[in-house]
Amino acid sequence: ANEIGKYKVYLQDLKSGDRKVIHKLGFKNALQATDYDYPLLAWNPNNMEVAVIYEKHDVPKLMIYDINTKDKVTEDLDPQFQRVYSMDYVNPGQMVFSAAVRGFSDIFLYYPTTRQTQRITNDFYDDLDATFVKIRNKKGILFSSNRDDVMVQRLRMDTILPLNNLDLYYYDLENKSTELVRITNTPGIDETQASAVDSTWF
Repeated sequence: ANEIGKYKVYLQDLKSGDRKVIHKLGFKNALQATDYDYPLLAWNPNNMEVAVIYEKHDVPKLMIYDINTKDKVTEDLDPQFQRVYSMDYVNPGQMVFSAAVRGFSDIFLYYPTTRQTQRITNDFYDDLDATFVKIRNKKGILFSSNRDDVMVQRLRMDTILPLNNLDLYYYDLENKSTELVRITNTPGIDETQASAVDSTWF
């Protein structure tokens, strides 16, 4: 729930209907534009923890809430992250982010227990809405990007930033190829917020 800047994150029991506030921050401000991009939420695949990414004093923070013990563990994310646009769990000990570093959004793997980061894409294209998928038992990351190149390494910066529409791309987490798989190619249309339906479709 977000009331013009003051928000609360609820955890609700679907059987009893009881709900509990597990995180709240901010204050009502009718004069400033409300930031609806934070907080970001994700369920750990172990079904025992909820991850919440939020921003306080321009510093992105990760909070892990244990639904059994009701304990909260909060830590600052790596200072390189200027903003986190999306997050998802790959497995109980690994997450995937799309985040801005030095003004450019890229895809990262993040390990909450060690706070280590592994960069996947590294270029001037916009990489957004990263989500974990498992298609035919193959683990991968699906994300939206305005790129017209399937390589993951940095290209030389042009004088004009790319203004292409967002298409979907797939990164193979098992083979860790230096090439992405382009899923869609629809000029004039943006594809965003992809998600897995089952082990075959997304």
